[in-house]
Parts: sequence; structure tokens; C-alpha cells
Amino acid sequence: MVSLEYLFIWVALFASLSSPFKRIDFQPGPFGEDAYTENAGIYNLTEFMVLQPTSYYGVNSYWTIYFITASNSHDYFLVGHCNAGFFSGAAPSLLVRASMLDITDGVYSSLTVLPDNATISNDTYNFYAPPLHCYSNSADLFSSITVVSEIPGATFNITSLSDGPKFFDAGSGTFMWGNQTNEWAIPNGYVTGTITYNDTVYDIISSQSLSWFDRQWGPADGHGGWQLFIFYLSNDLKVCVWHGFEVDGFTLNMATILYPDGHHEVEIVDPDIHPSVPFLGPYSGVQYYGAFEVLIPGKNAYLHITLPVLAGEITNPKLPTASYTLFEGYMTVEGCWEGEKVTGFGDSEQHQPYDQYPQGP
Repeated sequence: MVSLEYLFIWVALFASLSSPFKRIDFQPGPFGEDAYTENAGIYNLTEFMVLQPTSYYGVNSYWTIYFITASNSHDYFLVGHCNAGFFSGAAPSLLVRASMLDITDGVYSSLTVLPDNATISNDTYNFYAPPLHCYSNSADLFSSITVVSEIPGATFNITSLSDGPKFFDAGSGTFMWGNQTNEWAIPNGYVTGTITYNDTVYDIISSQSLSWFDRQWGPADGHGGWQLFIFYLSNDLKVCVWHGFEVDGFTLNMATILYPDGHHEVEIVDPDIHPSVPFLGPYSGVQYYGAFEVLIPGKNAYLHITLPVLAGEITNPKLPTASYTLFEGYMTVEGCWEGEKVTGFGDSEQHQPYDQYPQGP
């Protein structure tokens, strides 16, 4: 049972939005759905869905964002995240978090929980850490993934089915971010299930909903802060932009682009992303931004990002430290790509340098 004193529910400023979300019904080609990407990454996906041992200093993150249209005709942006961090060979430090934004009403709820009764499998993907349960229903551990959240105000039970090519950040799934990090994703998940809003359970309209599942592990170092943008563009491209501040001599400004046929391209991003519309996190007090301008010169791309609802901080109100706080905000986008107008939607993940947060773990 989660104490309501930790619950963060508020009504944010919001603008009118167009919906539903566009989801591509992927049609496998003659060589199968992974003709390009089955060997794009440098690791076995099933093997690395299992919690990695303590020799992998750093994070073990399983993160899913959902763009949902429900049976009440409202649109939602949801986050479900479980993470086990390994430090100096000690037992993993666990946290789970979830959030729900009713885009139509502008109502936002979120919470980070530090579970003390978690059970994590060492030979499959089953992360049971009440009030969040993340697990796989398939033998390969990624074709069917379920996330169940019992966090008040962010309650849902959603299963995502893998559909279409996988997404490998940097094209290989491995890149330098202070140190080596590994990341791949399922960006076009077919979702089924329910959400609970205002104590009423609503069905998900699968044809107007989708998910992006992200698996990340390794000794990455984010102490310098970062911005991450997930784009679903109207030209059917899926794009992940990493914008990280310098850590140990490494600066991360990279766009990975996934095309409908499954092939990847990687481009440099202009390091000036023009943040504007500043606002403060209600618990951490750190500054976030409600608008950005992302330039990808190699694609003659200009993408103007807007957060219609200035909300997205997920933390524990009693411990709003850098380790326990993350911002995931629903965003819309408009701009141009190789001379053509594009629109879209996605996620703005924001984390400021660690020294800007209240001190603690």
C-alpha cells in the first residue's frame, strides 16, 4: 500500500491537442520483420533482458513509455520504469517509478518508490517490486512485456507486443556516455490492457495506442545531466536524440534514426538545443524546460519541441534527490526534415546535473 502522503497529483496548465496517436501497422517484408535489425546490435537480446551481474557497474533499466487513447476518449502519456543499480559490488539499489498524464484534462500523477520487498529473477525478466511489477510473457523475454502499476493516480495494467524492427541506439546498441552504455528499444509496441483514471477502469484502444520499451544497462555516467528526446514523426521515422553534457571528456550529441524498413542511420545533433519556457520541479526545485529546438544538420532537419503540459517530474517527495528523480514529459513537435514539413509527438526526458538537486543518495 502506497501512503497518500507520497502521492503527487496536480492539474497542470495545458493546451488543446490533436489525437489520436499514429501507430504503424507493420507489414513484414519477404525477409521477415527484422531483416535489417536482427544482427544490428552486438548482443543477444534475450540474454541481456536478464538482470546483469554486479560486474556491470551502473544501471539495469527497464523503461516503457505509452501513448494511449482510452475508451473514455481521453489521451494519456504513461511511464513505467524499474531499475536496479549496482555500485561497488554491493546488493542492487532498487527503484520503481510510474506516472500518468491525462493529456485531455491536463491532470498529472507520479511517484518514485524505493521498494523493500522486491523479488527479481536471475534467469528471466520478472521484476516484482510492489507497487510495480514488470515481466515478460514470452520465451524470448521481449516479444510480450507486461507492466502493472498499483500506484494511486498512475494505475494501469498494460501488455506490449513487439511489432516491427527493433531500435539500436547509435546503430549498434553501444555508445560512450561518460563510460560505455548499452541501449536498445522496441519502438512500435502493440498495446492492450486497462488504465484507471478517477477510480474508473478504462480499456485501451489498441489501434490508437503504442509503446516504446527501452532496455539500458552498463556503467554510464549521467552526473553531468542530459536531455533525451523520443520522436514519432509524420514521415514514419522514429528518432532518439541524446544530448548529454560533457562527462570525462565525452560529449553526447547524437540522433539515431530508424526507418520503416528497419535500417538505421546515425547523425550528429547541434549541441545548442535552445531550451526555453523554464519552470521548476515542484519537489526537487530544479529547472526544467517546456520547449526546445533540435537541429540535425545531416538531415537538414529542424524540430521545434513543445510540452503542452508543463509536468513530468517523477520523484519521491521525501527524497527528491538526483538519483531518485527523473523528468518524462509528453511533447509535440513540428518542423522540417530534408525539406519536407513534419509533425509528431514523443517524450522529453530531462535530468539536470546532479549537483543541482537536493543532496542525498
